[in-house]
Amino acid sequence: MTKDNSVIQERGQRVRYIREKLLELSREDFCKNFSLTPQSLKAWELGWGGGLNEARAKDLACHLKKLGIYTTASWLMHGIGNSPKPLTNHNYISEEEDEHIAKELLLFRELSNAVDTIIDDDSMTPFLFSGDYVAGILVSSPTLALDQLCIITDNNNKTYARILKKGDKENFYHLEIFNKKSSLTKKTKNISIKSAAPILWIRKRKRHTPSHLDPW
Repeated sequence: MTKDNSVIQERGQRVRYIREKLLELSREDFCKNFSLTPQSLKAWELGWGGGLNEARAKDLACHLKKLGIYTTASWLMHGIGNSPKPLTNHNYISEEEDEHIAKELLLFRELSNAVDTIIDDDSMTPFLFSGDYVAGILVSSPTLALDQLCIITDNNNKTYARILKKGDKENFYHLEIFNKKSSLTKKTKNISIKSAAPILWIRKRKRHTPSHLDPW
């Protein structure tokens, strides 16, 4: 499978996830009051004929708001941004902001050995908050990233944004956090890791709390 085909299929999987897991709708019910046939939706989900494109992703994001789900074209197309969630007035992120971040991050991903992640906890506040995006370049050895804020992947494929510290044993490391009031432990001690990438790119996301959010 080529990289392009893999990307197209991942888009389809995101669409299917929303329909089946979040909305629990058949293709027929999902397409009601939307300019899309169940057959075309199936093609999107399976990545046939080029799959979902940018223009239709924007249409789909609008349709999903009518169904009570907030997401953006950037997430549908590239998986960039917060995962879809029930539509509320809280922690609303503008689509324009998501698109801007997506364009920058897609360029960064073209660099050799680039990795990125989205912050999903309070461990690095007040420096990084949940929803912020970070990216970096993998180093050949974790020892080259010691004492730096990094994107770290452990041997269980779990990803962290932490300060990398030398462990008590050779080839083991401590992962430190900033936030002393975090519910997480202050340090993950003596773990073996797969990779480390010093963080070079950060995009902090503004939070919008409009008094009224019209899903239509």
